[in-house]
Amino acid sequence: MNIKRGSIAFLSASEMVDEGFDVFCKKNGYELTCFNKIESLISGLQSRSYVLCILDCDYPSLFELRKNGKDVFEYVEKELVVPVAAYAKNSVESKRSIELYGVERVISKPFSVANELVQILVSTKREERVDTGVFEDDYCGLFLDDFLFIKKCPFDLYCRINDTKAVKILHAYDEINREMLVRIKQKGVSRIFLKRNDYRKFIAINAYSETKGLEGKERLQWIQNSSNTILNDLYHNEMNLDRFFAAKQVVEATLDLVADNGLMFDLIKTLSEMDNDVYKHSLGMSIYSVLIASKMEMTEPRIKFRLSIAGLFADIGFRRLPTELLEKSRILYNNRDQSEYNRHVDYSVEIMKAVDGLPEEILQVISQHHENLDGSGFPRRMTKFNMHPLSKILRVADEFCFLTIKTRNNKNILSPINALEEFRKSYNSNKYDPDAIRGLEMLLTENTNIKKAS
Repeated sequence: MNIKRGSIAFLSASEMVDEGFDVFCKKNGYELTCFNKIESLISGLQSRSYVLCILDCDYPSLFELRKNGKDVFEYVEKELVVPVAAYAKNSVESKRSIELYGVERVISKPFSVANELVQILVSTKREERVDTGVFEDDYCGLFLDDFLFIKKCPFDLYCRINDTKAVKILHAYDEINREMLVRIKQKGVSRIFLKRNDYRKFIAINAYSETKGLEGKERLQWIQNSSNTILNDLYHNEMNLDRFFAAKQVVEATLDLVADNGLMFDLIKTLSEMDNDVYKHSLGMSIYSVLIASKMEMTEPRIKFRLSIAGLFADIGFRRLPTELLEKSRILYNNRDQSEYNRHVDYSVEIMKAVDGLPEEILQVISQHHENLDGSGFPRRMTKFNMHPLSKILRVADEFCFLTIKTRNNKNILSPINALEEFRKSYNSNKYDPDAIRGLEMLLTENTNIKKAS
């Protein structure tokens, strides 16, 4: 289990936070997230773990803001269970307001005395821990945050004690106690676990054949060996590392399930052996679609896993295309080549229909991953009114992969930021979903020590 210092949230009254905070955080291993809107702050505190929330007392009407009948200091401290500190000028008016609202932790403005912040952080006695993924052969993990807004879970939930043991924290169909989960989260737990069979049902893919003994372990080992380096290579410096790591865990958990299913494992292995460029593109579609969805606030586990699987197998139909066509650059395609290439979508759907129990929704997303909102896509020239919402996300992820992943036929790739500019140019053409483009934009512009949230 890796331990890091943690993240600090800062509600700023101005566009820039005092440089001293940035210097302190970089020096001491904290990640500083700067918000300039109260709504964004609340959303951020609800979506991830913070060791401290600092509120700038010069923020407009800060002392008048109410949430669930509580002032913002009390709401963050008691409802969201995040320690709060006031950032205030050393004036009579500020002191009176702080005393009135019972704020105990105060940092003097402008920031100059690091000892104040150090003492506050020590007093909170919290560490943010990054949990590892699946352990042993009996359990699979999901992010704790995914359960905070679910009323009931039809399966038993567990916390991991060590590398071999887990303790049950909730019985199937019991009401989920959000306060209990928040307390567990405070202790550094980021993932909770389900029994493997329950896990498959929970993400609505329940027809995976059982593999036991060496064969199953060999499959899992092959999946891990073949995908890990590629997934790491798909990280770009413009992306937030924590968010990328979370999406990578979703894809790895999906691949773990693929290893348990004979047909799906054979398909993904064939894809890798047939063309490593296609395999890398498929893994890219899988992880980038999950990342974009996360920035669109689509946190439901089923959504993440369906996008992940659709991305992995959207191009499995390539196995039925002539080798010479796949080895030819797409910019050199004639009409006949393009027509043949377009058929891979239908081939992918036909192949995946053979997987018993695969949700129809995944087949639908695969069938539409080359359609465009303006009707210019293929194979059926669908428009935005007929497209599945998840296929619009996968379409953007697919194009982003095409623009940024180097292959033998596509060596003149763009940087992620330049690729984003290409998407921005398409806003007026209505080719791609604007919400998905905005998700990609947020994904590629959040990785700074002081991240602006709007």
